[in-house]
Amino acid sequence: MYFGAAYYPEHWPEERWEQDAQMMQKAGLNGVRMGEFAWSKLEPTPGAIDFSWMDRAVDLLARYGVKTMMCTPSRTPPPWVFNLHPGIVNVRADRQPANYGYRYTICHNNPEFQALAEEIDGKVIAHYAGNENVVAWHIDNEIGSGNTCYCPLCHAKFKEYLREKY
Repeated sequence: MYFGAAYYPEHWPEERWEQDAQMMQKAGLNGVRMGEFAWSKLEPTPGAIDFSWMDRAVDLLARYGVKTMMCTPSRTPPPWVFNLHPGIVNVRADRQPANYGYRYTICHNNPEFQALAEEIDGKVIAHYAGNENVVAWHIDNEIGSGNTCYCPLCHAKFKEYLREKY
């Protein structure tokens, strides 16, 4: 059985990671969930994928007996994604676009977002597949819960759903 916590190495100086791993070990943690907010660090510019820092974090934690549940990062696109693909932005109930920089800012129905999500998630999965220190996968646990999109695409899909159902 795993006893763990969320850990975000991308938000801490790398010099701090070993102390964190030691503290986790001392507290009896043997697992962490990480990666869900890491797209900006994994791909700071389009196509420039860098797993080296995450590899170091996974390996360091493992040396202290802490295994990783790797999360897919597609729910938190970096700013460049929104600049290149402005149509992926979530539209709030007040019909205003959500600003990027926090959760719930993308339209799940947008085909551009779906393609981008499949691409980054696929790269993370391919990179960590078979890594003995990655013992589980996390794809998302908060669909809904403030993420309802009111863009024209979602509105049209909802009307289509109602026509089919009723």
